[in-house]
Amino acid sequence: MKSPFTRIPRPADGSAPGMPQAKSQPRQRKRDVLDDALAVTARRPGPVCIVPRLVLPWPGSTLWPNRSKGRSWRVSYADKRALIRDTAEACVKAGLPALTLAEGPVRFRWIACSPARRRWDDDGLAGAMKHARDTIARALGVDDSRFSAEVVRGERCLAGAVLVEIEVTW
Repeated sequence: MKSPFTRIPRPADGSAPGMPQAKSQPRQRKRDVLDDALAVTARRPGPVCIVPRLVLPWPGSTLWPNRSKGRSWRVSYADKRALIRDTAEACVKAGLPALTLAEGPVRFRWIACSPARRRWDDDGLAGAMKHARDTIARALGVDDSRFSAEVVRGERCLAGAVLVEIEVTW
């Protein structure tokens, strides 16, 4: 149930009328290794509609939502960081930080090439690839609320992979 009260954030400089100045400045996000890798110096001037295809590794078993029920975040942290690092490397190799996306919704297609005959569900893959999706949005410099994802089953491959096709619809 939504609260009937609206929380108004207090500006740190006390510029809101009738509000005292905040005791401290808001915390800035801590810089990490990806900031340098995904840093944008200059984007290409023309907006693009089709982005190069990315090849990402199959997500670790601890990242799947059905496998992580009741476990601490520490269990999946190493797999999460590895997926983020691998996604950032793939984005830099494909040149995504230098692209400027056209306006409009962005359609994601995850083509899942499973490593084994194990059963898996499409919403589980979407949940397991959440961190990769956030990293791709960060590399493109867009808000991931523009994304709509679709999961397609591909052929099995030995190590497993997830192919990412990104397209901007007008």
